[in-house]
Amino acid sequence: MGARVILCLDMDAFFASVERSLRPELEGKPVVVGGHLEGRGVVSSASYEARAYGIHAAMPLAQARRLCPHAVFLPGRFELYHQASQQIRSFLEELSPWVEMASIDEAFVDLTGSERALGDPLQVARNLQERIRQELRLPCSIGLAGNKLVAKVACGRAKPAGLLQVPPGQEAAFLAPLPITVLPGIGPHTAARLAELRLTTCAELAAAPARLLERILGPHALALQRRARGEDRSPVTPCSQPVRSISRAVTFPHDSRDPAFLRATLCLLAEEAGYALRRKGLGCSCVAVQVRWANFSTQSRQQTLRHPTASDTTLLRVAGDLLDDLLDRNRQRVRLLGIQLSRLAPQGAQLPLLPSDRFGEQRALQLARCLDHIRSRYGSRSIQRGSVLNLRKRLGELEEGGGNAFRPP
Repeated sequence: MGARVILCLDMDAFFASVERSLRPELEGKPVVVGGHLEGRGVVSSASYEARAYGIHAAMPLAQARRLCPHAVFLPGRFELYHQASQQIRSFLEELSPWVEMASIDEAFVDLTGSERALGDPLQVARNLQERIRQELRLPCSIGLAGNKLVAKVACGRAKPAGLLQVPPGQEAAFLAPLPITVLPGIGPHTAARLAELRLTTCAELAAAPARLLERILGPHALALQRRARGEDRSPVTPCSQPVRSISRAVTFPHDSRDPAFLRATLCLLAEEAGYALRRKGLGCSCVAVQVRWANFSTQSRQQTLRHPTASDTTLLRVAGDLLDDLLDRNRQRVRLLGIQLSRLAPQGAQLPLLPSDRFGEQRALQLARCLDHIRSRYGSRSIQRGSVLNLRKRLGELEEGGGNAFRPP
C-alpha cells in the first residue's frame, strides 16, 4: 500500500449556508443564524459576509446586531442541518468505508489505496466538492494530506470554498511558516507562553530544545512539537458514537422569576427531550436542570433515578423538584432554562423490582407514546398540557430539536 491519503472536508458557514440554499434571495447578504430573534441568544453560524463585520460563533446576538444591523437574522433549524449532514456523509461513504464525522459539518475520509478504483485523490476531492455544490447547493473546503492533522490545517487554509493538497513529504515545510495557533492543543494561553520564548511559528516550535519545552509546557510538550513537524499517526475512525445525552434549553427574551412560567417552560422542554428519547428507543437514569441567572452565572442540579425511564410524567416530576431547589437557593431572575437527560440505556434494559412501580411506569410510558403518535400525525400543538397552552406565544416558536445544549458540572 502506498502513502496515506487523508481528506478533510469542512462545510463553510454550515447553518447559514443551509438557510441560503433554501432561500436563494439571501445570496451575497450577511446572514446570521442564532437563537431567538429578540436577540437574547448567541450566534450559531455566520456567513462570510457577516464575518466581515466581526461577527463570529458564540457572540451574543445583541452584539451581532450592533455590528451589522442590516444582517438577516434567522432562528436555527437544527433538524434541517442534521439532514444535510447525513446527505454529505452518504456522499463520503460512497468514496470509502473509512469516514469519521468529527462534527455535524466536518469529516475525515481515508482514501489510502483507492487510486485504482477512484482515480487521482485530488480529482476525487474536486468531484466531491462540485457534487456538494451542485446537488445540495452548499459550499465546502477540502484539505488533502498524508495525515489528519495536516489535512485539517490545509482545509482551514483553503477556506472559503477552496481545495488545498499537501504533497507527501512536504508536511513540515507546509506548516513551517504558519502560526502555532493552527495546531490543535495550542490555545491562547499556551501561545502566549510560547511567544515569551519567541516561538510563534510551527518551524520555531519544531526546532526548539525539547528540554526547554518540557520545562515550560510539561509532558505534552513533545507531542506539540511532533505536531509542529507535521507528524500524526491518528487513524480515521469510522465508528458510530452512541448518544450520551439529550438536552433542550431556551434563552428568554426577558428575564423571569414567575414560577408558573418557568415550570411551564420546563414542562415543554422536558416533553421535547422525552420525545427525542423515545424516538431513539432509550431511557435515562439521570435528569439535570440548568439555570442561568440574570447576572450570567450558571447553576445546575441533577438527580439519579433508580432505573432508566422515558416517561414524561417522571421526567417532569424530577425536573420540577430540581427547579424548585434552584429557585429556593437564588432569588435572581432567570435568563436561561434547560434540561439534560443522561446515563442513557435501551428501554427495557432494566425493569423496576416493585410491581406497582413497574405498572405505573409502563402506563405513563404508554400514555407518552400515544401523545407522540397524535403529535406526529396532527402536529406538535394538537394536544398539549394545560400549563403550556399559551407558553409558545410568550417564548416564540421553539423549533423541534432546537435549543442550546448544556452540560452541567
